[in-house]
Amino acid sequence: FHLPSRLRRSSDFQTFPTPLPLMKNKHTILQIIRGIEPEIRDFGVANLWMFGSAARDETIIHDVDFLVEFVDRPSFMAFMNLKFFLEEKIGMPVDLFTKQSCPDRFMRRIKSDLLHVA
Repeated sequence: FHLPSRLRRSSDFQTFPTPLPLMKNKHTILQIIRGIEPEIRDFGVANLWMFGSAARDETIIHDVDFLVEFVDRPSFMAFMNLKFFLEEKIGMPVDLFTKQSCPDRFMRRIKSDLLHVA
């Protein structure tokens, strides 16, 4: 079977699958966070907790959930810059919540998962 060159796509010639990123677990995420703690503090972070599937060390972790408490109320850009920084360093999507923005019902639900990381 031969396709004319104008109908060929580069994806037609891919023979090896794209390698998957290394799986992260609770231990590797904690190592990363502890290694970048000074930079996290530079964002004005007073406390950072991990919760959800990563904190419970579940087998499959799709993202990492963090609860953050800032020294002073951050701007939207400062908040988003922290989120992007964490995503870049961890290599996974990050959901970032401020303590002030979480309703009591949500806090009660995640309380047993909260793991202080910075």
